[in-house]
Amino acid sequence: MHLILARHGQTDWNIERRFLGTTDLGLNDEGVKQAKALATALPAGIDVIVSSPLLRAAQTAGYAAEVLHLPVLTDAAFGERNVGVFEGLTLPEILERYPQEWERKVARQWDLAPAGGENIEQVFVRVSDGINRLLARYEGKTVLLVAHAFVGRVVQALHHPVDAEGFFAFALENAQWASYQRTDRVPDVAGYRQRFLARAD
Repeated sequence: MHLILARHGQTDWNIERRFLGTTDLGLNDEGVKQAKALATALPAGIDVIVSSPLLRAAQTAGYAAEVLHLPVLTDAAFGERNVGVFEGLTLPEILERYPQEWERKVARQWDLAPAGGENIEQVFVRVSDGINRLLARYEGKTVLLVAHAFVGRVVQALHHPVDAEGFFAFALENAQWASYQRTDRVPDVAGYRQRFLARAD
């Protein structure tokens, strides 16, 4: 399977540098422009479009669908990470309201999370399950997956395992895309955990 991963276009919270996880914001005007430009810049040969269910991704996928004349399929496995109490906050606001959680780096540890949110392992599990479903259904096809920044980090790590430093160094900007080849199922995430923790301290 040839997997093309695209991040959604810009939202207002992206500009304001607010933690944006499960809040269902749509694209702003710039994000619409980005999504339209992305739709015409994608490589040829896409057979299937799959999107996160969140509006910002679905809108971005919709513009690609118009150009490619394909339907958009939705898979909740590729929704953005739930960041719990950090949702909607800027870093200064987090430091004011949740200084102890930020000090513990709960958003950057494999098995910790902001209160009410997902840890990194949980996101790895659901995204890897989603990729395995895509491979089972679309082996030999080219799949456009429209998703989110943190999901993009996970997809990158599933194809190019890295430690924690490398994991957080990777970032898709709004409406950017990356390309991957998948020839076999994603194995159990235990191996990715070991690599992630190798130099996490």
